Amino acid sequence: MGILEIYDDTKFYPAAVALEVTLRCNMRYLHCGSSAGENKEGLGISHGQYKELVEFICESQKEEREGRISIKTMPADSIGYCHSSAIDVWDDLEWGGCNAGRYVIGIQSNGNVSGCLSLQHDSFIVGNVRKRNLKDIREDNEAFSYTRGFRKDKLCGSCKDCSKGDECNSGCLAMGYSSTGELYNNPYCYKNIVENTAHGEPVEP
Repeated sequence: MGILEIYDDTKFYPAAVALEVTLRCNMRYLHCGSSAGENKEGLGISHGQYKELVEFICESQKEEREGRISIKTMPADSIGYCHSSAIDVWDDLEWGGCNAGRYVIGIQSNGNVSGCLSLQHDSFIVGNVRKRNLKDIREDNEAFSYTRGFRKDKLCGSCKDCSKGDECNSGCLAMGYSSTGELYNNPYCYKNIVENTAHGEPVEP
């Protein structure tokens, strides 16, 4: 049974809570999950490199299943999504949209709560555990509307007309937002990158 099957979507009990312990890291890059410091230019990966990464994970998992290697490679939930050749990266899990605020909660070192530590803009903050109980924040019907209130008509940019929009919900919101400044527009989508490559379009961001 996949982890997303365990929880009732109407309750949104988190399966993981991430706690940020410092704001002094000086290694931040484009998609870093910390709110420390400013982005450093040139540290993000290209679409071509992203495609290679997904394919490497798929191949590594195949080798592990066949007994050729003993280490199993498991991606985070910002990899893969709805392309048929990338389904294996999720193993027995079924992608059902970004988990931020649904099954994951991030707590910053100052107590601010957001759906995920990678969602760094202040607009994603829904409360502070120094001022309000985490249970009350989690169960607030107005909180985490960026994932709990998703509708397909919110999709934009490279995700707007995607045939998998209902399933994918634009993938990892942090990937899209950190890349484009928009929610529901994720240029780091393996499905779109592969399809664009097949049509002769460039794979670079």
